Amino acid sequence: MHKLITTVATLRGEIIAESREQPLFGMGFGETVAAIGAAFRELMQANSLSPERFAAVAVSCNGIVDACGQCAVMYEKPEWGTNLPFKERLRIEIPSSIPIHIDCWWRYIAFAEAGRRTRTGEETFFLFGNSGDHIAGGLVVAGQVYRGRGGLAGELGHMTIDAPSAQSGVVPASLATVASPSAVVARAEAVRALNPESRLFSSESAVSLAAIASAAAAGDDEQAVKLLDGLASDIASAFGNIVLLCDPGTIVLYGDYARLGDAFLSRLRLKLADAGLPGVENQTRIECSNLSDVDGILGAATFITDSLFTRK
Repeated sequence: MHKLITTVATLRGEIIAESREQPLFGMGFGETVAAIGAAFRELMQANSLSPERFAAVAVSCNGIVDACGQCAVMYEKPEWGTNLPFKERLRIEIPSSIPIHIDCWWRYIAFAEAGRRTRTGEETFFLFGNSGDHIAGGLVVAGQVYRGRGGLAGELGHMTIDAPSAQSGVVPASLATVASPSAVVARAEAVRALNPESRLFSSESAVSLAAIASAAAAGDDEQAVKLLDGLASDIASAFGNIVLLCDPGTIVLYGDYARLGDAFLSRLRLKLADAGLPGVENQTRIECSNLSDVDGILGAATFITDSLFTRK
């Protein structure tokens, strides 16, 4: 949590007021909670909004949040410790008449994607993507985001897969360890001296995931092709487990992976086609989401609407 974005939106997700990108660098847990409360109160005052106008406050963070509003771990702030009483501390900052909902950003994005897809009759899918080096997702079943008992459903980045090892062939590793953008770039940089002719290193620009995909798409850069093939294999291994566990109709890519183009998408589809039970054709589609980060606000509005008016 490096910056704070505060918005006021209708239950249809239409933004009517906002205060964006307040820096939070160097703040402790208590200071961050206080900053969230202060930003909310300032937005209320600046736009003459009374507490009675609010159906709820939705707060998102980059971590695992349980049903009680505790954050088990904040990925970007490990120094904060574990089991942070996020909702309890926010209750001091937010007017008591306003309900508070806390969840990870991925689930709000999943709600936004669910709202779009259920209108076309698709109610079960898995959302997969990244925020920086944090890999996660959201499982949507029958149009509802499934959180699990402790809020762990969809945390695909922590899934263990077999990763290549120069010493022992393969070793167990978390998906985030081998498939995050910085992990793939690090593998590229590790072989820079052995492949100085690669177009990845032909400019002064830093190597990026997008640059690797672009070079691989050209088809004549062996190192880039190898890196993109490896990334597709790692992610397809995790997707194969998802298919066997919940058999979603579609796996939706979001974030950096959704912007890697057909060179990556075709590889991923081909490798996933080999996953599943022997003799059973895998019908799971892989598609790219066209949602942006701001659409998480739409997801939060959908989440609140669902909480207030749909759930029994």
